Amino acid sequence: MSRTKINNSDIRSAAKHLKSTDAVLASLINTTNTYSVYGRRSSFESLVRIVIGQQLSTQAAATISTRVKALFRSQTINPARVSTLADSDFRKAGVSHAKISTIRSLTSKLERGELSLRKLPYLTDNEIMTHLTAIKGIGPWTVQMYLMFVLHRLDVFPASDKGILNAMNRLYDGNGDVLDIEQISARWRPFRTVACWYLWRYLDQEVT
Repeated sequence: MSRTKINNSDIRSAAKHLKSTDAVLASLINTTNTYSVYGRRSSFESLVRIVIGQQLSTQAAATISTRVKALFRSQTINPARVSTLADSDFRKAGVSHAKISTIRSLTSKLERGELSLRKLPYLTDNEIMTHLTAIKGIGPWTVQMYLMFVLHRLDVFPASDKGILNAMNRLYDGNGDVLDIEQISARWRPFRTVACWYLWRYLDQEVT
């Protein structure tokens, strides 16, 4: 798979498709600011931030990530610089022992040449899932976030994400019945990522 860069025109096309296939999403998209593609951090730094954010609220993850970034004095977070930090530095920033171990394992694989983040954009989603979940502490959700927010793959659906489940339960009221989220999300193909972006935006609006 060749590397492609998503742009705002792609997002508009995705939104048009979603509005035509799902009335609930159509209403949401019409009342939500258009999603924009922003510049991204390095792949390694982004993956570290995603690991830090596992099973945390958005606010807690952002707070800890900011503290970790401060450890590097505004320099890019890369494997060489991670290796210079003691575990105690990460702990003081609020990173758990398990997540420190995952970050160490990721760093080690990159430094030994067993993994190349530069090659990942040329692989399929399933191949990337296989490569990254081989690292202890990196599961499907972490890889899905990487696919969605770093590689900007357009058709990823993180079915276990609590935010997505919460938004779908609110928006697709099943009158007490268990929602078939896979069936609902099938309408969104091949733009499930963009649909999820709007669902997260919906939750942000509900909070504010």
